[in-house]
Amino acid sequence: MMRVLIVDKLRLFCHTLKVVLQREDDMRVVGCVTTAEEALHQVPHCDVVLVNTTAEDADSVHLVRQITSHQPGVKVLVVGISEMSDQILQYVEAGASGYILKEDSVELLLEKVRAAEKDEAFVSPQIAAQLMSRLAELTSMRSRLWAAPETQMRRFSELTQREQEVLGLLGKGLSNQEIAEQLYIEHGTVKNHVHRILKKLNASNRHEAAAAYMMRLRHESATAYAIS
Repeated sequence: MMRVLIVDKLRLFCHTLKVVLQREDDMRVVGCVTTAEEALHQVPHCDVVLVNTTAEDADSVHLVRQITSHQPGVKVLVVGISEMSDQILQYVEAGASGYILKEDSVELLLEKVRAAEKDEAFVSPQIAAQLMSRLAELTSMRSRLWAAPETQMRRFSELTQREQEVLGLLGKGLSNQEIAEQLYIEHGTVKNHVHRILKKLNASNRHEAAAAYMMRLRHESATAYAIS
């Protein structure tokens, strides 16, 4: 029996989707939650998590990353997304096993949930091509940014506390203006911080810096999980 957890800020949607899934003989909904905290508490007790994108993208991406880092065996599907390669790629890079489009039918939703639980995925040819291209890019970037463990540690240790805060927000996909508003600093100050971060990490752009940050988080979470 596949155990499914539903995460959505809108409780009505949560319960509507729960009714659909509970009709299936091979599925059992273990929870219908509206916050990240509730979701992380329930994750160890499920096989598949459906994360609806009614929250801000940065929050949804962060939640997907947290789930897959702490429970790598759990499959995460992003629900209610548009078929835009950049948006889908950020969720895949965060660890999502697949996505369910806004226009998908109930039948296709059920197929994708079952496929994810079997380590399979439904992706369009366009998205598949983008994923292959992004994988090649990340492989090249990883060899350049993470030449050796000591190099990795040195580069991140050179970041100031404020630069680490900015990098963390870059990792969540926030723009310079959004970072400035969240940290209560000037937009120009954020640009200066980003420039120094790129230089210290040997990154070509903010996306590479954010990817380096995500890889570091995943490595640290995997290490901590193995120790515990």
